[in-house]
Amino acid sequence: MITDAHGESEKAQTIVEQFVSANVDGIIVPGDIARNDQLRYGQRDAIADNLEIKQVLQVILESGLPTFVIPGNHERRSDYERAIAELSIMYQNL
Repeated sequence: MITDAHGESEKAQTIVEQFVSANVDGIIVPGDIARNDQLRYGQRDAIADNLEIKQVLQVILESGLPTFVIPGNHERRSDYERAIAELSIMYQNL
């Protein structure tokens, strides 16, 4: 399970590498994929949330492992749905 990535695709990559080495059967991502500076700090987002969601999930999906994703309280529904729609075209394991 990879939770609370908050836009940190490098950390997600490290965890994915460990999962692949451990021969896990799949990955569950239970939300808080985006950093969402607006929600956390009341500041303008440095990177659009839908882009952060895509970046983090692409790192995970590149593993080829079945990946199950649900939004957390840091994902705006529209950003989450847009990212998932785009990624589901590119990755069969989502």
